[in-house]
Amino acid sequence: MLTYAFRSVFVVILGILFSFALFCVLPDPAYRVAGGFADKATVASIRKNLHLDEPIAERFVTLVSDTARGRLKSFYTNRPVIGLAIDKLKVSLAVAGWGLVFIFVLCRL
Repeated sequence: MLTYAFRSVFVVILGILFSFALFCVLPDPAYRVAGGFADKATVASIRKNLHLDEPIAERFVTLVSDTARGRLKSFYTNRPVIGLAIDKLKVSLAVAGWGLVFIFVLCRL
């Protein structure tokens, strides 16, 4: 059971690192965030806010610390990402819990 928990944590960390690597390899994120036609000042402002001019390792540490402190906000809702992640986790656990309840009930029939 404990090794399963460690594997799960490892997979989550691996997913985070993979997502971060894709974010760095794909086309400039500042242009994607700005969308459509954006002037240089808007793109420069977005690059500064997302810390895209920093080295990759420093960017990752900044991203993790901003997420933990609640400074990183969703582009869609402007809510802190950590709060959204906790809300999504609660919903996922509730759905999984109800799924387990129904599985056990159906197994008893």
